[in-house]
Amino acid sequence: MGFFGNEINEQLINEIIEHESSNDFVGFLRNELHIGGTREQYPITTADHQVGTDNYKVQDTFGALLFTPSYREILGIELYVKSIVERINAVFSHRMHNPHTMELITRIFVFNAVAHEYVHVQQFEQGRITAEIIEVQNQLNYEQREIEIEASNVAKELLIQYTGLETQRVNQILSGNSDNDSAAELSEYLIEWENAKQLKMMKIKKRLQTHLSN
Repeated sequence: MGFFGNEINEQLINEIIEHESSNDFVGFLRNELHIGGTREQYPITTADHQVGTDNYKVQDTFGALLFTPSYREILGIELYVKSIVERINAVFSHRMHNPHTMELITRIFVFNAVAHEYVHVQQFEQGRITAEIIEVQNQLNYEQREIEIEASNVAKELLIQYTGLETQRVNQILSGNSDNDSAAELSEYLIEWENAKQLKMMKIKKRLQTHLSN
């Protein structure tokens, strides 16, 4: 497991990406967003940070959709592992004392990054990302770009739909706005949320077993 004390590391991110639950989440996204291209067309890869002009490391970007120079084809989805690790550790590692809670927060954060990029995949397949559109969008600040506003909003909605998490808790994880008290409340909430999910799955399995035995 990718932990050092209360801090997460890159190993945990890679384990989450490779886990079966991530594969299930991607299937959910593809279905909800009506993605036409195959999974192989949109592989998920990792790098430490996004690299901007003059080899500048972009600290607060957690994922990106990679295109050919003409924006006629998607090369894949790239997640920025060190950027994710640095953000989560900076906000939560000194406030959370349960490694499992840190893992849950990291999983939610990674899933949101994947969902964000899959919304961009949908935009591309619908013809709403082209070289001309990107040229116009890049003249705006990131927070003002329509395609980014949509991707952020839809990704969060899909994450909430898939996980059943409260909107307030998802906002707390993604925004990085957390103090000691709210972090403690979040930790308790996530443990209760996971226990409820496990109980629900046990009930479903029991009903299936009863049905099969009959």
